[in-house]
Amino acid sequence: MIYSNPRFLNSSIPRRNWTFCSRLMIRHMYLVCWMALPVLGFGQHPPEKTGGQEVWRGGGATGEIRVYFNHWVEESLSNGAAPDGTNPNQLEAAILERIDAAQLSIDVAAYNLTRQNIMGALKAAHQRGVRVRLVYDDQQDNSALSPPPPFPILSDQGSEGLMHNKFLVIDAADPQNAWVITGSTNFTFNGVVNNFNNLVMVQDQALAQAYQLEFNEMWGSEGGTPNLSNARFGAEKTDNTPHFFTIGGHMVECWFSPSDFTTDAIRNALNSADHSIHFAVFSFTHDDLGTALIAAHQRGVFTKGIIEGIDDTGNEFNRLKNAGVWVQSHPQNFFVHHKYAIVDAQAPDSDPLVITGSHNWTYSAEFRNDENTLIFHDPDLANIFLQEFEARWQQITPTEQAPTPASFSVFPNPTPGPLHLQPPQPTPARLPWTLYDAHGRLLQGGILPNPVAGALLTRLDGLPSGTYFLSVRGEAVRVVKQ
Repeated sequence: MIYSNPRFLNSSIPRRNWTFCSRLMIRHMYLVCWMALPVLGFGQHPPEKTGGQEVWRGGGATGEIRVYFNHWVEESLSNGAAPDGTNPNQLEAAILERIDAAQLSIDVAAYNLTRQNIMGALKAAHQRGVRVRLVYDDQQDNSALSPPPPFPILSDQGSEGLMHNKFLVIDAADPQNAWVITGSTNFTFNGVVNNFNNLVMVQDQALAQAYQLEFNEMWGSEGGTPNLSNARFGAEKTDNTPHFFTIGGHMVECWFSPSDFTTDAIRNALNSADHSIHFAVFSFTHDDLGTALIAAHQRGVFTKGIIEGIDDTGNEFNRLKNAGVWVQSHPQNFFVHHKYAIVDAQAPDSDPLVITGSHNWTYSAEFRNDENTLIFHDPDLANIFLQEFEARWQQITPTEQAPTPASFSVFPNPTPGPLHLQPPQPTPARLPWTLYDAHGRLLQGGILPNPVAGALLTRLDGLPSGTYFLSVRGEAVRVVKQ
C-alpha cells in the first residue's frame, strides 16, 4: 500500500479518483494495489463539507474537553478558562476515573507503562467484563506488563521506529461514554509526577472511533485478539482515518504519524498565526518547522518558545536564536516533555489554536514513529495552554536583553508611566503588542488600531520600578519603569 494524501491535489476531478503518491524512490518498481476500506460511521452524523474538507461530528453527549497539567500554571492570565487539574494526583486520578467508568472497551497505546495503579485499574476493568487491549513499545521498560496481564497485549514487533503514542480510547461504541485520552504524558513515575506534561481528555464518539481505527491498524484486527500477520506499525501504516471533526462547537484536527503528513498539519497551523506563537517542545530537529517559526517572526508574529533537547543532533535551538526568535532552553531539573504550540492565544478574533500530542518536532516522529497529534481551534484551550507556557517560562533564568533590535521605539524611556509609540515603517493598519517583565511573564497586551507617531500605547503606572520588554510585531525593546 502506498501513501495517499488528497490534500495536495489541485484538480477539479473528484478526489476519490486520484491518489497522491509520496516518498517513492526513483528507479524503483512499485506494485499498486487497490484496497477497499470498510465504510465506517464516525459518530452518529454524516460528514459535513467545510472548505472542501469532510468534517465529522460525533454523537457525544457533551463534546467535553478536559485539560490536565502535572505542574502549576500562571492563573493570572486566565480569560475565565482554567485547566481541570494542575498536579500529578489530579492528572492520574482523571485517567483512573475514566478507566473505572468504562463499560465496553479500553484500547491503550502506551510507549512505556510502569504505573501499577493504572495497570491495576485496567485489570479490574478486564475482570468486570470490559474488553481491554494494549499495544506498547518493546524497547522500553514497561515494568507494569510483568508479569503479563490477564488481557491481550502486543508489542510493536521490533518496528524500525518507536510506538511513541500515549493514548487510551474508552467505550468507542457508546456515543454517551466515548472518550479519548491523549497528550504528552507517559504512564510512568517521571511522566506523571516529575516531567512537565499535559493530558487532554475528549468526550466525542467520532474522534474515539478514529483513534480506535488507528489502534486496530497496529493491533491487526478489530477483535479482542491481535492478528500478528496483519499488524502494522511505523511506515507500514496507511492514512485511513478522518482528520477534521467538530467537537463542542470547535474544529479539531487529528493526525497520526507517520502516515498522515503530520508535520504539514503542524506547519499549516503555525503559518496561520497572525499575532503570536508560543511553543514548548521536548525535541525539535525538523528544519521545516524551524523555517515556519522564523518566517512567522519575520512577518511580525511574536514568537517565543522553550526547547528541552538543545543537545539533540540537528536541533533547531541555535538556528532560531540566531534568527531573532525569542527561544530559551530549560536548564532546571526534570524535562519539559510537552510537544505543544499555541497560536494567537490573545487574539480571539483570529483563529486561536493549540497543537498537542505525542509528536516531537523531529524527523523520526514524522517518518518512523507511531504518534498522534490533535489541533484544537478553541480560544479557551489556547488560553489554558498559554497559562501553562507562561508558568514554565517564569521558571527559566531571566532574560535581560531583548531578542532582536527593533524597528520601532517608545518614549519616554525610562518612563514614570505613559508609553508613546514611534511605529515601524511602513506602518500597518493594526499593531499587536505585548508587555513582559524581566522574567518573560506576560503582563499586558492588545492591538492598537490605526497607529500614528506619538500615540499612547499603554501606561505602566501600576507596575513596580524595573525592567520590562515591549514586543511589537515580533520585535522587542527594553523599557525601564522609573
